[in-house]
Amino acid sequence: MAVTKNESVLTRAIRTVFAKFGRHRMQLTVLGTFLVILAAFYIKDPAAFSTFALYSALLSLTPIMLILSMSETLIVINGDFDMSFPSIMGLSAMIFMFIFFSTGNSVIALLGALCVSTAIGVLNGVLVAKLGLPSLIATIGGLFLWRGVVTGITQGQNVIPGLRQTPLYSILVGELFGFIPVQTFWAIGIMILFWFVLNRHKFGAHIYCIGDNRESAKMMGINVTRTKILIFTLMGLFSGFAGVMNLLEMGIFFPSLGQNFFLPAIAAVFVGGTSPFGGEGTVFGSFIGGLILGLLEVGIPGIGFAGLWREMFFGLILIISLVIQASIRRRVR
Repeated sequence: MAVTKNESVLTRAIRTVFAKFGRHRMQLTVLGTFLVILAAFYIKDPAAFSTFALYSALLSLTPIMLILSMSETLIVINGDFDMSFPSIMGLSAMIFMFIFFSTGNSVIALLGALCVSTAIGVLNGVLVAKLGLPSLIATIGGLFLWRGVVTGITQGQNVIPGLRQTPLYSILVGELFGFIPVQTFWAIGIMILFWFVLNRHKFGAHIYCIGDNRESAKMMGINVTRTKILIFTLMGLFSGFAGVMNLLEMGIFFPSLGQNFFLPAIAAVFVGGTSPFGGEGTVFGSFIGGLILGLLEVGIPGIGFAGLWREMFFGLILIISLVIQASIRRRVR
């Protein structure tokens, strides 16, 4: 009888643990995927994956993609897409550069660039929320429009603005203690901000509700139009911030700036467990999803594969992640 009672207590304890962590199973799965890939790379080449230089490269390369993917996560949870962010990055970087050349003040240049990128975010939100344009089509139009503006104004020329000596360089993309990339802390800080918005503020509850069922959200009194405009505004703001950060990190302006983040940033959202149908997702999942892609970026050459295989591994991880997520969602239902 005592054995049965002990077994019953143990069973209840296990069920309690699973019930507590069950709602986080998607994030735990994504985190587990990251650890499995890291372990596989380490087993393949322990020497390369025991050095801090490789992880420093990872922390230097991925924060911009993480900022973009987490910003996109809010839009996807809401049931929309924003495809214009690479061009907003390029436009913001160009405006930052022009203002810096005119004033010599990097802070004023940053504020000017963010004002423009935020205004574009508002425009995207108005097109989608007020005029009813499909977000995918409207923002693809913006992708071409703003890239065309940048290419036309710069005539396709690369520019070296000489920003490495400015205080803003040290603040945004410098190194802490001489070896930790500062942009890592910006990415973590933005993740905490978005986590708070989604989990501790009514604005986050509105985002989930609209993504789950827009008509029900309207019946509940949620201002759908305002919420959508605010989400696209945030995407514009952080796209501009990422564009300036990328310009400072690269030390050179080129008209296609931001374009290389297009597919990885979107892929990180879905690798991180956000549903493409809206109503479900987390910024933590997108954060880890971005780290997975960043790990592949630095890890594939580290284990001896040519960089040309990178996209194949990206696609493989994305498909496997989606299959696992679909299985988890089916079991939950």
